[in-house]
Amino acid sequence: MDAETLNIFHSEFKKRAHDLNIPYVESEIRQIAESKLESLFNIEPLYFNRDTEDFIAAAAAKNLAKTLSTQSDIDAAWASMAENFRDNAYWGFPTQVEKPQAPRTNTVKELAVYVWTMIQAFLIMKTVIFYYGLKSSSEDETKTGTNSLLFMLAVSFSFSSLLYFAWRKNRNK
Repeated sequence: MDAETLNIFHSEFKKRAHDLNIPYVESEIRQIAESKLESLFNIEPLYFNRDTEDFIAAAAAKNLAKTLSTQSDIDAAWASMAENFRDNAYWGFPTQVEKPQAPRTNTVKELAVYVWTMIQAFLIMKTVIFYYGLKSSSEDETKTGTNSLLFMLAVSFSFSSLLYFAWRKNRNK
């Protein structure tokens, strides 16, 4: 369960509680959502997909508010609402046998780009620069050889690849 699902539950509950004139403590409702909402989604061996969990959270908030209009104990109201959820075939929400895959976030993909840039800059290019730098410094000063040229190309490539990385990341923002 993610933060978006918790926010859906919380905002739907606030709306329904206001409509039904139910007094509530906001921190208490958020704590109930964080600790007990997950129990609605854990019905082994069945699962709900991520979008369905959001709809269930909204329906749970609406039903919890309706239940709280007749009883004041929030734990008893939650238990009654959860029992209603299970007894009424999960309020008609579709289930699936396979556990849904967690969506890959952009942070994982972006982290791979940063790690590759770090490996390229710190390991590969530094090794190439050190190698050709040592070779070109050991050359005779009177002649410029291929080692000096390759050293300059390695340094140029290193700077240009880092500049390209910075430009690409700045463009994405």
